[in-house]
This record gives sequence, C-alpha cells and structure tokens, in this order.
Amino acid sequence: MSKAIKIAEAFGINAPDEFVIPAGPGGDNVPEVAPDFVFRERLLGDFLGHHLMTKEPLWFEGPTGSGKTSFVLQVAARLEIPVFYTTGKNEDAFSRWVGSMGLLEGETVFNYGPLPLAMLTGGWFVVDEADLTPPDQLAEANNVLAGGNLTLDDNGGEVIKPAPGFRFIACGNTTGADAMANASYLGTKLQNAATLSRFSFLKVPYPSAEEELKILQRVTTQLGETDLEAMVALADAARTATENPAVNFSAAFSTRILVRWGKFTEAFKNAAHARGVHPMFLGLAHAFTNGLPDGEVEVLYDLAQTVDTDFEDYLEQARRKGVSPVDGPVYGGSGDE
Repeated sequence: MSKAIKIAEAFGINAPDEFVIPAGPGGDNVPEVAPDFVFRERLLGDFLGHHLMTKEPLWFEGPTGSGKTSFVLQVAARLEIPVFYTTGKNEDAFSRWVGSMGLLEGETVFNYGPLPLAMLTGGWFVVDEADLTPPDQLAEANNVLAGGNLTLDDNGGEVIKPAPGFRFIACGNTTGADAMANASYLGTKLQNAATLSRFSFLKVPYPSAEEELKILQRVTTQLGETDLEAMVALADAARTATENPAVNFSAAFSTRILVRWGKFTEAFKNAAHARGVHPMFLGLAHAFTNGLPDGEVEVLYDLAQTVDTDFEDYLEQARRKGVSPVDGPVYGGSGDE
C-alpha cells in the first residue's frame, strides 16, 4: 500500500487533514522541492482533481514565465513522482522521446528515452514547449495519448505498457490550435486536431496581484511591503500596456522576471549603493530593461512612475550619477555582492 500524503502539509494550503493523495513511486527522477514555491489553490485543485479522476493527457497553456512547468515539477516533487522531462523543439522529437540504439561496453543496446522510462516507472512524461513540436512528431504519440501501449520498433518491437500513475503532460504558450495567432511566440506550430482532441487543457495565466505579492515575500528578505507592492503593480501595468495598441510596449513582464527583479534588487544592493543609484533601479535593469529596446524602456519607466512615485526620484538619482535610464546600468563587479 502506497504512502498517503496530506495535501495541506505537502502544498502549504488550507485543507482538511483527511484530504490525502497517494505518493508516487519515488526515485532519482523526483524533482527537488523548492521550499519557497507558492501554489495557487484553484490551479492546484483543478490539477489534482484531474490527476486523481482521469489518466487523460493534460496540456498546460499560458503566457511565458507564468509558472506552468515549475508548477508541474513542484507538484511532482511533493507527491514523490518521478519526472522525465524533455522539449518539443526538434524535427526528430518523437525518436528522441522514445530512444535509440547505442553502444555499451562494446555491445549494441537500446537506450530508453524519457517516454518509455516514464511509462515503465509510472512517472510523468513532461514535454516543455510542446507547441514547438512538429505536428507529425506529436501525432506519433497518438496511441500513448489515447491510453495505449508504446511499441519500440528499434528494439525488436518491444511493447511498453503504461504503469499505474503514468501521465503525459504538455506545457506551451499556446494550445497548439492557436499557435499562429500570437506573433510573440515565434516557432510555435499548429498541431493536428486529432492529436489535440486527446488532451484536456488547463489555462495558467499570470498569478493575481495578491499571489505575486506572496511569491515575492517568499523569495526576498530585505524589501519592504511598499516596494513589493510597487513591483507587482508595475508588472501588472506592463501587461496591461501590451494589450493596448496605442502603447509601444510588447515585452512580457512575466512572474519569472518579477521574481528575478526581487532577487537582483537584493543581490546588487551593495553595487547600487556604491554607484549611488537605488537598488530597485539596478535590479530592474539586470532583470529586465537591459534586454529591451530603448523605446520600450522609456515606456516602462513612465509606467513605473505611475505606480510608484518614488521611482521618479530613482530615475533622477540615476541621471545625476550619469547612468542613462534608457541604456540601463551595467554591473561593474568590483567586490559588490
């Protein structure tokens, strides 16, 4: 009988003690627990319900950096489920997933790929960037997606049956049906409708402001509540700006970037003080603005001043020190941590 895991303890949420879920088989492929990870309760409830009630493959769809893949990995970590991770961005994706013949100590052997390994162990096969997969390659998995076996033609026709607990999980910025509609996700491919019909779908938008504030509180230790709230407000304002065709701003201010901003603000605090600029300004440059076109940096800084009146002082302070808000400060090293 497998171990039962209490949902409240495993995920740090409010749930009755009798709410338990069976543990996975464990093993070396169980992801490492990230103790600071914040679970969104509604998303977690939807996912656990799907996991317990059906074996159907699941496709997570959401904007870049919204936490799709990290969510899957952290659920698996807490349920002690091994994950066999891969990506879809290869023209020979399916053969990479399945495995191939190779040499071992002078003998020809079959090297199992992540898909049969997940099926044999009762783990999760996780395909990141699934909408980058060539549609004919994803369609090769149709029988597995339908709950069937996998036949390894290159290994003498070996038949792999899915062990209990096996799941096929895809993550993408699109659903595979709308891959051509968003110019921000170049390279995504329109998938075969018959293949997509085998999936259930879960949307993963950016977390709410309250959830992102909680995330920042977990990953930072030196920033005050006012600063954290301003950071969350700027991320939200930037996302709203991308939906306004009258505003020249298209960059995705993801939760991933928001977390990076918080961490870099603290990491480069000494560097910022040594140069006479505010740590939030330097942190934002390293986390985001150094990679933006000049025009979009200016738009972002205008937005920043609407959500945090102190930011105008940060910019003026930077200008006085000869640091261009458009070019962004570049870290100089010299003993700062």
